[in-house]
Amino acid sequence: MSFDNVIFNVNGESKEDFISAVKLALSIRGRNPTTVAFRYVKGRGLVFFWSVPKEKDTIELMQEMNPEQAAEYAWAWLQKSPDAEKEIKALSEIDEDDDSEESIANSYWDRDSDHDGHNSIGWRVFAEDWGHVNGQWSAWLCVKPVFVWHGK
Repeated sequence: MSFDNVIFNVNGESKEDFISAVKLALSIRGRNPTTVAFRYVKGRGLVFFWSVPKEKDTIELMQEMNPEQAAEYAWAWLQKSPDAEKEIKALSEIDEDDDSEESIANSYWDRDSDHDGHNSIGWRVFAEDWGHVNGQWSAWLCVKPVFVWHGK
């Protein structure tokens, strides 16, 4: 079954949980759950597409990826991409009181915030309004590196 008001937002640390989150997100979509393209969007992360957008920096895949293949690809991006490194660095440097557009795109809960505990690098898998990402109708999911917070 497919519906328009998809809500999805999960964070964590492990590869197993990451793959499960991506697979769950795809199963909620209900349509042909494949990925045909990816694109890095600053402030958001690696965006998954079920239809190839026209933007020139889109990575169009040679063949469709099923949910597990797309999750493995995105996991490798989180671990090795210079763009993922830039995202984590940006989250480390955000001023807690900054309300600019770029700062708002980076969720408060993703930041390297000071609290009574410690933080480690994890991930977030999410969709925005209408189950899209960055206002694009063919984007169905996004992944980004984030900080996860650990209490005492």
